Amino acid sequence: MNILVTYATNSGSTYLVAKYISEKLQEHTHQVTLLNIMDANPEDLLKYDLVFLGSNSWDFEHKEGQPHHAFMQFLDGIKDVQLSDHKYVLFGCGDKSYQYFCGALTVIEEFVKAHAGQVIAEPLKINQYFFNDTDKIHSQIDSWLSEVEQKF
Repeated sequence: MNILVTYATNSGSTYLVAKYISEKLQEHTHQVTLLNIMDANPEDLLKYDLVFLGSNSWDFEHKEGQPHHAFMQFLDGIKDVQLSDHKYVLFGCGDKSYQYFCGALTVIEEFVKAHAGQVIAEPLKINQYFFNDTDKIHSQIDSWLSEVEQKF
């Protein structure tokens, strides 16, 4: 399967999650492209069999639980693109101490669905930083990826 893993990151945690996801998918013989959302084009969301979208959550324009500003700019730039019949999976890093834990994923999921895309699995939500407990986070990602792979 031809897969895109695209992400936006602030501290580097979301990038590390994206990189780990990419490596695991490649181990399962998928062709994977890892791409920062700042380098993505609208066509990138349409030319792969499956697209992983990842973002950290933060305050954007005084609203808590929003995607990274680069992700918001990307979504704004593709607001006229229809994602019909394309499959998406979401992941992100957040902080459970905030009101909207991984709220960015809700914003991205609503965007994908509003543009007729299919979100095929529950989003992966990582609490805080990737570096805090990598073994635990690797295990969480592995378990989630097993569920995702069953759906495609």
